[in-house]
Amino acid sequence: MSLAQRLSSINSQFLYLALIVVTTIFLFPQIKIPNKPDQAAIDLYVAVSQIPADKPLLIQSDWTNSSRGESSGQFEALMRILMRRGQKFVLYSVGDPQAPQVARNVIAIINKERVDAGQQPYLPLRDYVDVGFLPNAEGVGQAMKANIRRAFGDKTNRGADGQERTIWSTPWLAQSKSVKDFGMLINITASSTIDVLIERLGGEVPLGLLCTGVIGPQMIPFYNGKQLVGLSIGLKGVYDLEWMMEHGVRGAQTREVAGPDEVVSANHPDIKIPKLEGKNLDRGSKYYLSLHAALALMIICVILGNLTLIGARLKGRKA
Repeated sequence: MSLAQRLSSINSQFLYLALIVVTTIFLFPQIKIPNKPDQAAIDLYVAVSQIPADKPLLIQSDWTNSSRGESSGQFEALMRILMRRGQKFVLYSVGDPQAPQVARNVIAIINKERVDAGQQPYLPLRDYVDVGFLPNAEGVGQAMKANIRRAFGDKTNRGADGQERTIWSTPWLAQSKSVKDFGMLINITASSTIDVLIERLGGEVPLGLLCTGVIGPQMIPFYNGKQLVGLSIGLKGVYDLEWMMEHGVRGAQTREVAGPDEVVSANHPDIKIPKLEGKNLDRGSKYYLSLHAALALMIICVILGNLTLIGARLKGRKA
């Protein structure tokens, strides 16, 4: 049997096995891939880093385990950024009843990181409140615009002392009445829930988006149209956020000379955001290398397939 015949007769199950092996192996090496974050991700990072300290943040977490590969990394990076800034936030979901629990699981993971590093964990009521799942995305968005207390209702959280108290009992949230009292609203989603937010709350509060790569292209017009202050797309977006956490961001006109990996933003000429201390490169860094390995395997298979086809045609002509 010729080489061309052997290549063309490779079982597809072998290729799937090769893909699994390659992507798994490349999850372990600690290799830093050079990166240039997208401007949309830079704008999102800068916007989050500039939220006024006296204004809490709204986080609409609509992702589930079905998009864990991308969305979990985005949510983890966001939690690390907010917790290191000491940013208060309100967490809620409208996309899926499973969404609140997967977000809670990530918060528990990041809290363990903080405790292991000798830092205080983020606690309900003291540092954030968990509203849970709210059905009817359109109705919730409209209610938030008019009266956020009516939208969230009399939800309660269990504090560090074990007592259940209404979310409105927290001092940093007690004065909030409408969505305009919040510094920003960030949506983490694998679906089109951001469409509802733009329709209902566009212009009322700055909107940021962390989405999967599948829906990313259709979200770009919202960013280009200034309806989103920033946008993180897919696994590249996760790596972009981790990269900026690790190396910092500075404006193009700041006097300091940029470091070799520091991010320079043309849209924020005078900005200076130092790197964040602690664990920064995590899921995005691991998965990004594995993604490149998978793409390399795909390219190799395409090349071999074309060579096999060319060889078969040449052989047919000679015959």
